[in-house]
Amino acid sequence: MLQRSTSNSTDNRDHLRVKTDICLYRAIVIRLKSLLLPQANQIMMEEKEKAWKTVSSKYLFRRPWLTVRCEDMLLPNGNHIPEYYILEYPDWVNTIAITKEGKFVFVRQYRPWIGTYLL
Repeated sequence: MLQRSTSNSTDNRDHLRVKTDICLYRAIVIRLKSLLLPQANQIMMEEKEKAWKTVSSKYLFRRPWLTVRCEDMLLPNGNHIPEYYILEYPDWVNTIAITKEGKFVFVRQYRPWIGTYLL
């Protein structure tokens, strides 16, 4: 019985130590939040003030592989960009084929905008 009560006593001390550690951790987290959140909110407010404003937006081209839109933008410093073009693409994956010898496999493709073939 003595052995058991010593074990319970040790278990209780460990349990109290864990509870104390958890309470201390929570206090630290609360304190850090109180210190950091106002700064984070200030930064977000400043960034929001620096955001570009969209005056108007018009889609020029819509296809499954590419969408083009033109936006009339007003910058935070007062500058006006009447034609700001945005290209939207769907998600995609790039892959590179590598041979057993460690060589890369490339395909020559004709590129009309420069009138020649490229790798």
